[in-house]
This record gives sequence, C-alpha cells and structure tokens, in this order.
Amino acid sequence: MPILALVSACASPTAATRDPVAPASLDGTRWTLRSLAGDAVTPPPPTLAFTEPDRVGGNSGVNRFGGGAAVAGDSLRLGPFMSTRMAGPPERMELERRYLEALDEIDRWAIVEGRLELAGPDGTLATFEPSPVAAR
Repeated sequence: MPILALVSACASPTAATRDPVAPASLDGTRWTLRSLAGDAVTPPPPTLAFTEPDRVGGNSGVNRFGGGAAVAGDSLRLGPFMSTRMAGPPERMELERRYLEALDEIDRWAIVEGRLELAGPDGTLATFEPSPVAAR
C-alpha cells in the first residue's frame, strides 16, 4: 500500500505546483509583454492575445500581427505570422524584431504567479502580465 501512495504522489507533480489562478487554456486571454530574454520592456509594450482557438495576434512594437497557435498541454507553437509593414523608430523596430524572433522559438508555456511565461529550448524567452482588456 505505501508503494502505491508513492507512485500516485509522483505521477503528476505539475498538478501540485499549478498556479491556482491559471487559466485552463489560453483561449480568450490577452497579455502585455513585461520582459524579453530577461530585459525589461519599455512602454508601450508589445501584446499577445489568444483571440480564438488556434489563433494568436497582437502588437509587436510597431506593427500588428496574427497567426496560428497550437496548444497541447504545456506545449505551444506559434506562427507563421502575418504582419502589417509600417516603419517606426529604430529602437521600436529592434524590439519588434527580437519579439517576433522569440515568439518563433517558443515551445512551451506556463502561468507562474499570474504571469504568462513563454519558453524555448534554452529557457524563458518572454514574460507577460495579464492585460486588462479582454481579447476580441
């Protein structure tokens, strides 16, 4: 009997550590970027909205973008993206380039202390806070 209890306790460690306020899915959620590759983001920050099943969009710094979102458990793949093609100040264009490159590298997601963390093979790439505006 004690062996069964040990196996049960080890079977799903993520359930015990899951953020209690985490959404069950990303559908309908909207996020504001707070850090990119560990660097704080200056206002106005890029956004990310899971507008409907299998779709994502937002503002990448200067331009609007949209594309696919494949979510399976904690696995996440984003893109390919379509985007408007406006020019902006060099520092905003650089932020946009880095942001879209990071989104392309994402392979998993987690909600940690109410924040969305998107990670790739080398760790966390982007951290978001919930946006007060509902996704459309």
